[in-house]
Amino acid sequence: MMVIDRETETALDAARDRYGRTVHHHHAAAVALARRNEAALTAYATYLAPHGARLLDAARSVVDKLPPARHASAWRDLLDSLATSQVEIVRVLDRPATTDSATERAQHTALWPHLAFWMDCGSIAADLADQRHQPAPELTAEERQMWTEMAHAARRRGELERFESWYAADGRLISLAYLVEDDASTVIALAGDPDAAGWEVIGHYDNEYAAGQALPRPVPSGVPGCLVSVQPSGARARAASAGAAPRGDRGPCRR
Repeated sequence: MMVIDRETETALDAARDRYGRTVHHHHAAAVALARRNEAALTAYATYLAPHGARLLDAARSVVDKLPPARHASAWRDLLDSLATSQVEIVRVLDRPATTDSATERAQHTALWPHLAFWMDCGSIAADLADQRHQPAPELTAEERQMWTEMAHAARRRGELERFESWYAADGRLISLAYLVEDDASTVIALAGDPDAAGWEVIGHYDNEYAAGQALPRPVPSGVPGCLVSVQPSGARARAASAGAAPRGDRGPCRR
């Protein structure tokens, strides 16, 4: 759906004057928007509609089991809003208007804000559902102390090379690093801020892939921006009534 939207914006750019208006090419703009709406609905029907309810249920189940955190309520609000949009989309899919009729075009225009919302924020639901992944056991206290001391020594030598970091759902900052010792490199995982005191090593792995499989998944990002666009209002509502979202109105949710 992102590809569909980008192609539509390209077509609309060709129809705009230097002030961003399409008054002199209104028909071409209307055709581009109608094609976008129909193509996006078809994509949703093909790829998302059969799985949307199960995806949202899985994501809710994960949120309910996560440690208490202030972002959990934002995720629940987001999932509820995605479910509301899904209901509206499926309602039209179940009772479509006559093909190529004015009623069908009106249906598709009204659905675009819901389709755009799923396009922007549906990946967050997928990322939440992916949190069902069960991480491997972390190092014991004794092993943590030993590996943390080795990592501190490597850092003092300039042989601790961080290459990836993310926040886990429990709020910890997880970082992957190469620990170089005696011309050998080991992938290790750190918990805590590596630029402050108190971080420790929680695991060591044969390679980056093994580390990714063993560690907690990254927490989804972008919730605040998505929540702004949950309900079409203000500029987004005015654009929705014309069949388009405001340019630049969908950035915060994309990862």
